[in-house]
Amino acid sequence: ESLRAVVVPGRAVGIVYRHGAKIWVGWLKLDGTVMLAAEVVRGTGRKVGKPMLAASGGQAVLVFANLPKDEDAAKEVRWVVGGVGGSLAESEVVKLPKGGPGGDAIAPAVASMADGRWILMWTEGRSGNRVLRAQTYDAAFRTLGDALRVSPGTGNFGQGTVGVSSTRAAVAFLLSRGRG
Repeated sequence: ESLRAVVVPGRAVGIVYRHGAKIWVGWLKLDGTVMLAAEVVRGTGRKVGKPMLAASGGQAVLVFANLPKDEDAAKEVRWVVGGVGGSLAESEVVKLPKGGPGGDAIAPAVASMADGRWILMWTEGRSGNRVLRAQTYDAAFRTLGDALRVSPGTGNFGQGTVGVSSTRAAVAFLLSRGRG
């Protein structure tokens, strides 16, 4: 389910997907042969969300939402940072910046910017009272500036996506109001 691919010009094609409660990631050479066979991303809990993969130069980032094994735990965003074509098997929890409503962190999206920065967007809060937030990171994945709220207030938001043109980013997402 939720198959995604990212082409890294002149290097490789990254493939990521969800199967059951696991995220799988692998790499193809540009001629379509296997560079690194798909492997399970470790660190997941009882349920995982749709994975997203982005790459820039020699770096790749895989993000997904995760419901930990602990019954009382909030949903979290996890990521794996590594080299293009290499293993992305060890995930870790993203330490989200303060300033949001807290609670669940779901539906992440990630994109690379031309100058080596990255942008991570996620949905945060409880059902019906969520906001979409975004944070910019440098090439070493250190936060740059404050996190932004990118949604118009609170509501029921679907998974958004981030598009990048050079050093500018645009986000798109769905808001559910009543039946529509």
